Amino acid sequence: MLQTLARMYLVFCFGALAVAQDPVRVAPDNYRVLLENDSVRVLEGRLKPGDRTPLHSHPSRVVYSLSDHTAIFRFPDGRVVHSTSKAGEVVWRDPVVHSEENDGNADSRAIIIELKETPQTTDALLRSDFFVAGEPGVRLFVRHVAAGTGQKMPILLVHGGGPPSEVVFDLPVPGYSLAEDLARMGLDVFLTDARC
Repeated sequence: MLQTLARMYLVFCFGALAVAQDPVRVAPDNYRVLLENDSVRVLEGRLKPGDRTPLHSHPSRVVYSLSDHTAIFRFPDGRVVHSTSKAGEVVWRDPVVHSEENDGNADSRAIIIELKETPQTTDALLRSDFFVAGEPGVRLFVRHVAAGTGQKMPILLVHGGGPPSEVVFDLPVPGYSLAEDLARMGLDVFLTDARC
C-alpha cells in the first residue's frame, strides 16, 4: 500500500513537472522571443484579463513591467501568490516553475530577460551519493542533486526498471540529466534505485 501511494505521488509530481516547459512553447499567444543569444533570452509577456498560462519554467531573470497589473501565480507544491506590479518596476526573480493568471481588468505586459547558464552556475551543482538501509541485507542507493542552497520542493525520481536511476535520470552528458535540469529549476532532487 505504501509503495502504491509513493508511486502515485511520484507520478503526480513528475507529471506536473514534465509539463513545466518553455513558456514560448506552451503559451505562444502570451510569450514571444524578442532577442536570444548565448547569454540571455529576452521575452515579451502579455496576458489579457482572464488569460492563464499552463505550468512553465523560467531560469533566473529580470522582469521589467510595462503596465500596471495584478496576477495570480500557482506553483506545483500548491502555493498560490497574488502579485501587483507597476509600470516601470524592475525586479529580480529566481528560477521558478509556475502558471500565471491575469486577474485584473487591464492587459499585463512585461519584458522578461532570462539569464542563461554560465560556467560559474554549472559548478554550483552539488551531487552526493549514499545508501539507505532497509530490511536485513537490503540497501537502497540514493543520489541527491541540488543547485546550491534554499531548495523549495523535494522530488523523488524512481526508475521503472532496466538501467539504474543515476543512468536514467542523471546521465553525465551535457543536456541529458533530468536531475540536473530539475535542480536548476529550484527543486531538491533525490533519485533512487527500485528494489528488485
